[in-house]
Amino acid sequence: LSNRASIATGSPTPNVPEDGILRLYSMRFCPFAQRVHLVLDAKQIPYHSIYINLTEKPEWLFEKNPQGKVPALELVREPGPPVLTESLLICEYLDEQYPLRPLYPRDPLKKVQEKLLIEHFGAVLGAFFKASDGGELEPFWTGLDIYERELSWRNTDFFGGEQTGILDYMIWPWCERLELLKLQRGEEYNFDETRFPQLVSLSSKALQ
Repeated sequence: LSNRASIATGSPTPNVPEDGILRLYSMRFCPFAQRVHLVLDAKQIPYHSIYINLTEKPEWLFEKNPQGKVPALELVREPGPPVLTESLLICEYLDEQYPLRPLYPRDPLKKVQEKLLIEHFGAVLGAFFKASDGGELEPFWTGLDIYERELSWRNTDFFGGEQTGILDYMIWPWCERLELLKLQRGEEYNFDETRFPQLVSLSSKALQ
C-alpha cells in the first residue's frame, strides 16, 4: 500500500491491511525518510508507505510518534506494536533484523568507522541547510571533502564497495538535492566537479 495524497489534519487513521507488513510513515520530499525508503528497497523488505502532510499533521500521527515527526516505522508484528523513529536508528535496526544483503560492514572496527562517518555527516547537513537558506556554500563543500577523500582512498565505486552500502544510502538524499541547491542559489552556486570526481562518479553510477 502507498497512499498517493499526503494525509493531513482531520484525516482518519488510514485503512492499512492487517497483513503483518511494516508500515512506514513518511513524507515524499523528506531526505531523512528517503534514507529509510532506500534501505527498505535495497534489502527488498515489503512495507506499506503512509505519506504525511507535515504542515498540517493528522492528529493520530502523535499516537504513533509523540514528536509528530517522520520517518516512523511501525513494527506491526511486535507486541505493542512499537514505532521506531530517527532515520539512522531505523536503518540500523533493519540491517540487523534483516541480515540478507547486509549494508553495514560485519567487521566490528569497520562498522564503527562507518558509523563515525555517518555521525560526522550530521555536521555536513548543518552546512547544507545553512547554504540552502542563503549562507556560505564553502563550509558545505569543505564537509564533502572528507567523503571525497574517503571514497578515493577506498578506490571503489561506492562506499560499500562494488555495491552500495549504508554510508551511500545515508548521504545519497543530499547528493540528489544538489540540483535543488543549484536552483536556490542561482549564479552563486559553485559546485566544482573537478574537486569531487569520486562523488560525481558515485552519483552517476547510483542513477544507472
